[in-house]
Order: sequence, then C-alpha cells, then structure tokens
Amino acid sequence: MKMIDCHMHYVKDASAVKEIVSNSQWKDIYLGYREIKFEKLDIMDHIYKCDGGFIMPYCFKETDVNEANRELAELKLKFTRNNFYFLPFITDSVSEILEDKNVIGMKEHFYIHDSFKYFERKKSYTYLSDHKKMLILHCDNSIRIDYVKYLLEHYPNMIVQVAHMGVFRNSLDASKLVIDKLSGYDNVYFDISTVFDTNIIKYAYQKMPDRILFGTDVPYLQEDVYFEKYNKLILECQLDSESIEKIYYKNAECLLERILL
Repeated sequence: MKMIDCHMHYVKDASAVKEIVSNSQWKDIYLGYREIKFEKLDIMDHIYKCDGGFIMPYCFKETDVNEANRELAELKLKFTRNNFYFLPFITDSVSEILEDKNVIGMKEHFYIHDSFKYFERKKSYTYLSDHKKMLILHCDNSIRIDYVKYLLEHYPNMIVQVAHMGVFRNSLDASKLVIDKLSGYDNVYFDISTVFDTNIIKYAYQKMPDRILFGTDVPYLQEDVYFEKYNKLILECQLDSESIEKIYYKNAECLLERILL
C-alpha cells in the first residue's frame, strides 16, 4: 500500500550522535537517547520504501539548532525524490529556507525549545500562521493542551501536527483527554509515530478521521521493525480499507494540498 511517513529524522553524522549519547547527562532520563539505533541512522533506505514524507533534524538537548538546520538544508538541496518535504527546527529568526516550496513548516521539541519562552518564537509563529504552514510540536505533556490552544488562539492559520498523538505512555485516559480537547480544531493533526496502542488510534480516528497521519519517528527503531509493527497495528484496529488508506497516505495528501495551495 502507498505510504507517506509524516515523522522522520535526518542525521548527517552518526559518529557525532554516538558521542553525544555516550557522554550525555540526559541519557538515563530521556527515552530518545536510549532507543536510537546507531546502525540505522542513515534513513535513506527507509525513504526509498516510502512514497513521500516529512523530514526533520534529529534532536537532543545538546543539539546545535543552527547547525542541524544547515545540515537539513544541505540534504534538501541534493534531494532528488518528489513528495518529500522538510521542517527545520523553529528558531528566534525566520530563515530564508522557509521560502522554499519544499519546506512546509518547522519543528518544535521540548528538548531544546522551552515552552515557557514561547515569546522568543513569536516571529516564527507569525510567519507560519501568515503563510498557513505547519508546526510539528512535541512539547511537555503537562502543558500540551493549554499550549496548543494558546498557539491556535494567537496564530489561527498555523497548522499544528501533534507528534506521537500527544500520548501519555502510562495513561489511556490522559491520552484521550488530549484528543478530546484538541480534535475540534480543524488545523490540528495527530501523527501515530511511536504509538502502538490500538485503543488510542481507534479513539482518535473516530474523533477526526481526516487528521490522523502515519509516522514512524525513524531512526528510533529499525525500519523493518516499524513496518511490521504498524502493519500489524493498523490491522488490529479493524478499520475498513478506506480508513486504512486515509491513515497511511490520503490524509497526508490532503494536508499537503492545504499547505501547498
């Protein structure tokens, strides 16, 4: 089946990533440091198995945002496949990279973006809203609902893709609350990357069938593991073929049409 992966990370230098992880004071705290598969940091094999996707820089607390964005820009310049789009890290200044038609938005991650210092990113939020582009958001669990609502209230034309469906790993009820509170906004999308609970996916799909996106979060796990897990997961959701197609690629195609108009 056709597949558009709406949550992928690019790493240019695997050796640098290994050094960061091995020396980081955060490696025992954050899952992102422990689950990365060093032998799979080159995501090109995964990309060639996809029909399209969204590519972002990989993220650690030690990440140099400007350098990561430069590396993503270099990848974009030499990238030859169609239907792949790029989202650099959000910064306190709007870069000329955003003028490129294949750059559809920006990425914000709580590792490196303090949600309580949102005012530092007002210029970028304004740009995204004015140009109806997207913010892929991974913020702290404790403020996610209020934070997304704030952004949508002040930047109403910005599209927000909530990473990993905003799930709370140990609480189905808390995950459902995020979906309940945000599903009413037609410019909020949820990607299913790293979500392996059929109850959450089915619940979200019932609430907003047109705004659930396929994503893997590669290179956290080997891509063959992802495909096996997700194929099994989607089947276990017991959705009809039209619904499965919407999750795998049709919703992403409609989102891209909305952004690229």
